[in-house]
Amino acid sequence: MAKLRVKCEINGKWCELPEYISQFFIKKSMIYVCTMDRRNNPFIQSLIFVNEPEKCSIMLPVKKSSLIAENLKHKPLLTLTLDKTHPTDPLGNEGIMIEATTRLLLSQNEVQCCYTDIQKKYGIDVTTKILGMEVLSDYMTIQATPRKIVYWKGPFFQKFTCQRR
Repeated sequence: MAKLRVKCEINGKWCELPEYISQFFIKKSMIYVCTMDRRNNPFIQSLIFVNEPEKCSIMLPVKKSSLIAENLKHKPLLTLTLDKTHPTDPLGNEGIMIEATTRLLLSQNEVQCCYTDIQKKYGIDVTTKILGMEVLSDYMTIQATPRKIVYWKGPFFQKFTCQRR
């Protein structure tokens, strides 16, 4: 089996993420997205996502009228969580938490690119069931760029730091 390779720029440094972190960027799963409203109350929602091929920039389709979109207009930061829960042993649970800056992509071309990539990753039926048919008119794309990545396995947490420029 080929090694998973994901390159990432974190705080101005480019590096290759280790396989135990890269696996979370590539797998088909939901990602938990947390934003903060104007009163600093958290809002958490699970979404489907796609990352740029072999890169850690994450693209999220969200409704233009959603609370996530509204929150990001005021505070362009979010936290993302991807995890893998062990069926019987809590010490086998693992995951990553990503603090990210965001850019809101509103053009139909950018939304269409994200939608097409999501269809390739999850399949047309799943994508249509989750997002519906009016994606181009109702949705925008959030581009999330990591500032910090924390990995955990069981009760142990480790901040990932890029070592190379």
